[in-house]
Amino acid sequence: MKKTVAFLLTAVIALGMCGCGRIDERKIDDLIDEGYEIEQVDNNSICIIEDGVEYYYKMGLLKPVLSKICFHVCAKPEYDVSKELDVTITPEFFRINIIASDTVTSRFANGNEHTWEESYRFEFKNDFSPENLTNDCGFDDIAGDYEWFTKYYMTPDELQEIYDRALELEKEL
Repeated sequence: MKKTVAFLLTAVIALGMCGCGRIDERKIDDLIDEGYEIEQVDNNSICIIEDGVEYYYKMGLLKPVLSKICFHVCAKPEYDVSKELDVTITPEFFRINIIASDTVTSRFANGNEHTWEESYRFEFKNDFSPENLTNDCGFDDIAGDYEWFTKYYMTPDELQEIYDRALELEKEL
């Protein structure tokens, strides 16, 4: 009896995971008709591109789930900062992570070049306000880096707008 119940429970869970975690093709067609650019990344995820921002969704157990947001940002025009950053926002368990990165190349006197990726990582509890920054500990001045980022690149409100838009699109799927 226990083996039969265990088998039935396993079968129900497996069927639920296979059949329910799909993005509705009609919803995708509706979004395309509304002018969204949508790319199938692989069998389990799609990317919706809107205003230069890429919103990635993967198949969850019952519905599509936001996996990451990617975009490119230049410094605000009033500041003379030539660095451009690639920004990735990823939601995780009770946290929101931001990684802002840039490729840096140094040329030495002997003609050699060295290229590396410079990145800033910020972790938040539930919104992008400096008070919710959770990884400001250790040797790095993460709060100072975030203050620099929000001064020269994007405000917390601009980050929140992009994140909220990703959640709105998630609901539409």
